[in-house]
Amino acid sequence: MKAGGRRGANEPPGDPIQRLALRLAGLGGAAALLALGPILGPWSPLPARPDAHARVMAFAFIGLLVLGFLMRILPRARGVALPHPGWARAGASIWAATAWLDALGIAPTLPLALLWGAGAVALGRALVGVWFAADRGPAWFEGWVAGGLLGMGGAVLALVVGAAFSPVVLARAPTAFLVAGAAPLTLGLAIRMLPPLSGVGPPDRKRAERHGRVASWAVAGACMSLLAGVGWLAALLLGGLMAAALSSLGWLGRRTDGDPASAAARDELAPRLLRGTARLAFGGLGLGLLALGLSGRIPQAPSASAHLVGLGFLAAMAMGVAQRIVPGFLAGELRWPRAAAVAPALLLLALVLRMTALWWPGLLGAASLALAAAWVVFALQIQPTLRSPDPGEEPRRASCARSVPL
Repeated sequence: MKAGGRRGANEPPGDPIQRLALRLAGLGGAAALLALGPILGPWSPLPARPDAHARVMAFAFIGLLVLGFLMRILPRARGVALPHPGWARAGASIWAATAWLDALGIAPTLPLALLWGAGAVALGRALVGVWFAADRGPAWFEGWVAGGLLGMGGAVLALVVGAAFSPVVLARAPTAFLVAGAAPLTLGLAIRMLPPLSGVGPPDRKRAERHGRVASWAVAGACMSLLAGVGWLAALLLGGLMAAALSSLGWLGRRTDGDPASAAARDELAPRLLRGTARLAFGGLGLGLLALGLSGRIPQAPSASAHLVGLGFLAAMAMGVAQRIVPGFLAGELRWPRAAAVAPALLLLALVLRMTALWWPGLLGAASLALAAAWVVFALQIQPTLRSPDPGEEPRRASCARSVPL
């Protein structure tokens, strides 16, 4: 077959990996719902496994969503193709498979933790290769990325160590992964992605780069605090990072530069929807950190914090951004462009029901169904543009990608 004649040839770096990560995150989300058990009430085929639910939700659902975006953005920032896509595919596949083994409860905890660790090593190998392969210097937002990856790696290591020696550390590792790993990483990606996609900002690059230099220290302190059960200190450190990110984004205000054409583009439906989703997401992060600070006083606060950060910030931000940039894979649109707010609205409903279920557990099944509905609608929305492009579609796909500025 001639070069360029195969399906998906000459794609921008990271696109195939992000498509794979989105698909496997869907499998991880299904496994996380399965581990809840009560989604089918008394007809559930499996007992509830809240420990497995936390791990699967953190690593195989949220983790793959966030790392999928990173696999797309970081190679572009460094001007290279993803050097080791095989490692990325292997790591994502290991996490998706481990999610189902964990949810079904058909393997002991320690081997499962080692599998989670093996997947993390493979994904890390793919990302580290970008730094070694690049000719350019570090991008201005990379300090945030490095801090988030440090938190994620520390949480995975804690998972393995906890599985071998400490059930307490094992139970705290998924929250550390979400709050002290995925959340700081997503803050860095938000600084990079939200201004061109939603019309906020413009980003204060010098300020963001300066804050990025201390992000790793703040994340390391937050991760260790969470694993030690000192939630208020982690909330304080991460709250500082959230404020720094918001200040770099102009506090999510609509950009005004006096250009009528640019202003009209920023007032189109897609940028306005993403601005609204981002504001709600940052609100979820703020409430999640507040709940984390109260974790020593309110019994439900730790679970509330994990869900507010995981669903209210990370999943909402991933869903909002994906509906903006995934159409750039092909010359196409969302299945229902005018209904792009439906999936985020269902996600918000799922979050409200999940928070209420902390006090009224009977609503847990409804929350699970709302979350499943949000993911199904989201998947149906992006599915037309999620396949690999045919060779003849390359020029049109590239043109579409330029209209989505990432």
